[in-house]
Amino acid sequence: MMPAFYARWPPANGGTKGGALMAHFRWPSPLLCVTLLAALCGCMSWTPGWRLASDSGVPGDAESLRSQAETLVLEAGTGEKVGAIIGVYDRILQIDPQDCDALSKLGEYHCLLGAAYTKSRADKKREYFLAIQFCERAMATNGEFKALVSGGKDVGEACRVLGVREMDAMFFWSMAISYLFKECQGPVGSMVNFSWMKRCRQVMERMLEVDPEWRDGVVSFSWGIYYLGLPKAVGGDMKKSSEFLDRAALAGPKSLLHRWGRAKYYDVKIGDAEAFRRDLEWVLAQDPRQSVNPTYPWSAYFQKDAKTMLERFKKYPLKRAAVT
Repeated sequence: MMPAFYARWPPANGGTKGGALMAHFRWPSPLLCVTLLAALCGCMSWTPGWRLASDSGVPGDAESLRSQAETLVLEAGTGEKVGAIIGVYDRILQIDPQDCDALSKLGEYHCLLGAAYTKSRADKKREYFLAIQFCERAMATNGEFKALVSGGKDVGEACRVLGVREMDAMFFWSMAISYLFKECQGPVGSMVNFSWMKRCRQVMERMLEVDPEWRDGVVSFSWGIYYLGLPKAVGGDMKKSSEFLDRAALAGPKSLLHRWGRAKYYDVKIGDAEAFRRDLEWVLAQDPRQSVNPTYPWSAYFQKDAKTMLERFKKYPLKRAAVT
């Protein structure tokens, strides 16, 4: 049985039943409409990380655990091994809930799990939400930031007080927001939740102000993907995207991120088959353990994904697209 607001109009027999139907018709309440729309679109809502922070820890050797995590990073080429890194950083937080580095690393590796090692939309959303929350907790170890968000400012407004210490948190927050927006929202959801891309832009602007060359050009890379992903009507710009991606590649000539991302997003969008093949073959020719920015777990994923994309390319060649 259909809800009243799906009732057929006019009636099939063309009689006067339509008048009776309209007389008793009640539009659903605005709250119900918003609730249904959020459910259909994919709601981008979570408990802010700064509300989850704890001040009390337990005795333990955080630095020993940090060394253990850094050792695990060197071999973390699977989802299970990335999960092991997360487990160690969770133990560091039990000792010091305000450890900015551990919080940022948890944001980073939950983001990696979502991007590389989950398939369903529900699993991806879980990982991206966790990544966002940990990054927000890391930002909130900055007292000025915490005061601003506690007073009602959003992350995009409050990030102006963040600096180099919080760059990892800002970077992986914006990455998780972007992945969540791209992979977990339908077309309608993207419109409903577009304000999050505005906040993402504000965070990236702050990163440019703090250090535009940070981590071998990842800030420029982020801007390249940002301009590429937006529709032209709301700020998308292929020329700016190309410029930022080229700038990133120059700043980090050994980074697998820049060539992998350019192939996966930019080369595919413009349909440049030769550039696509060239970028991915370069990614596969590198030693992922020699990569510093990003670290091995990310570079291992980039290589696996590059191999998959090249195999798919053999079956489904790219076609040149008319994109401006």
